[in-house]
Amino acid sequence: MRQSATARQKLDVSGLNVKDYLDAEAIDAILKISPPGDTKLLAQVVEVFRDSADGVLVELRGLAQPHEIIIKTAALAHKLKASAKVAGARRVVRVAAELEDAAKEAQAAITVDYINAQCDDCEIELDIYSQLMTMHHLPESANP
Repeated sequence: MRQSATARQKLDVSGLNVKDYLDAEAIDAILKISPPGDTKLLAQVVEVFRDSADGVLVELRGLAQPHEIIIKTAALAHKLKASAKVAGARRVVRVAAELEDAAKEAQAAITVDYINAQCDDCEIELDIYSQLMTMHHLPESANP
């Protein structure tokens, strides 16, 4: 796996329930369109998802104007949620959905601090997702 623009720490994921983090149906759907035993497409999906997610988080962290916070947060969180569903990143879907819902409801809690906290949570979930995907679905030789 590749590293994102921000420094990432290696997390201990050994005791986590994989089913809480990885959507087996989404991952299987990607594997079904690949040749048997070939994980290159899955590795590419994971890499594109991580690149896209990292870009969305940078955009979210860059929101500063009150009008941007409400309008753009919902759209960016929806984009992140949709790509996380395709990539099988369950917990990222959850965090993005919370952020999207809060923005759509125009809650007073939608502040730069709230967005940054949700981005922090999302980055942790992305790191866990990447590590679990590497451990359970992507042999080192398949990683781009």
